[in-house]
Amino acid sequence: MTGPRRTSNGVAATRRAGVGPGSRTAAPGAAKLPRQAEKDWQATVLAYARLMGWRVWHDVATNTPRRCGSCGAVRQTPRNVAGWPDLVLIRRPDIVFAELKRDGEHPSPAQQAWIDELRACGMRVYVWPPAAWAEVEEVLR
Repeated sequence: MTGPRRTSNGVAATRRAGVGPGSRTAAPGAAKLPRQAEKDWQATVLAYARLMGWRVWHDVATNTPRRCGSCGAVRQTPRNVAGWPDLVLIRRPDIVFAELKRDGEHPSPAQQAWIDELRACGMRVYVWPPAAWAEVEEVLR
């Protein structure tokens, strides 16, 4: 499967598609973007990955406490292994694991443990805050 037509640096194509942090600014040198919520950042990365022909996997299960619909009690029901990376991206012959963070945030100890284990197995694992957009483009191009 070949990827979509893109410019020499890929940036113009992503902006035309409404993908990437650059698609939200009026012009180079414009005011700094507001801090992006992780779910919005994730949607941006997923959209770009799909645009570039990657298969994407994100576990939509969450470990966030939830309110019982019957009794109203708040319950913690873990559904994921703690620390597993947010995204698994596959485009033959590559596989990439990505942990997405808001700018200024770092992986938790459980996340860092998975990152270290995957890298020790030769896997490509990245921690991507919005400030790493250039790296996201480079890796997923």
